[in-house]
Amino acid sequence: MQRTKNSTKSSKGNNLQYFFKEPRNTTTRERIFFNRLYFDIKIAAARSGYHLNLYEPDVDRDGFDIVVEDQEGNVGWFQLKAVLRSATTKSWEVSVDFIRPELSPNQIFDFDLPERGRGGGIILIEIDDTTEEMNVIYSYTDIHILVALKENFLLKEEKSKTKHSRGRRPNTPKAASTRVLDDIRRHPRDKKVGIPRASFVELASLQALLPLMALWSEHTYARSSINEAYYAGVEISDSGKPKRGSTDDIAKLHYHMKSLSKMLSKESKLKPFIFNNSG
Repeated sequence: MQRTKNSTKSSKGNNLQYFFKEPRNTTTRERIFFNRLYFDIKIAAARSGYHLNLYEPDVDRDGFDIVVEDQEGNVGWFQLKAVLRSATTKSWEVSVDFIRPELSPNQIFDFDLPERGRGGGIILIEIDDTTEEMNVIYSYTDIHILVALKENFLLKEEKSKTKHSRGRRPNTPKAASTRVLDDIRRHPRDKKVGIPRASFVELASLQALLPLMALWSEHTYARSSINEAYYAGVEISDSGKPKRGSTDDIAKLHYHMKSLSKMLSKESKLKPFIFNNSG
């Protein structure tokens, strides 16, 4: 009897794997897990004490899948990418216009007025198709995360240096994000650029997604700290030590990067830069 029960459970899991892997079911799979995200993110907001408004565009032509608004009036545009964990997909395309920052009275990351964009974010929904539970892992990136990775504000923790083949570009978060930012700056607005997996940060829980999206939450991380440090001239070396910037600016940035790193999964192996005076 036990063998029959296990066989039945295994069969159910395989049925889901086969269903989601079928090319004809790609759209269906996306809708299922988009709906799951909608539920999860509204629950996350409810845990923070408010109702989150979420809208879908009437026509799929503006480069975003959802518009999200919190009770403080903060609004953001986001693309959703659903992929099986077992898939070989390593990069996702977005338009230059979508990922470039919106410009406020203070320019963001040296982008000029003609280069302004929507300032959108990308939510990656990775589906663990190795079990019948189909657990979901959420990751995120936007212009702020890309800059934090490029500028060594947030570093990949590596026990040993990886040797790369001659002529082959490393796919570290820093290298990948540097290439993406270069593409965003030099390509026209309607051009699409690939965002590699290395440029996303994997979340420990969906609750962490709210502050990354600049929505109200109980977390202390503020993504504006990245732009503030960038303009204050804070520089961090590849070894993770401050090279330039006032102690106050470096301390403030480290506080927010430390808060951000605590919201990420252990598997991401991302940590804040080194600051001995952080306390």
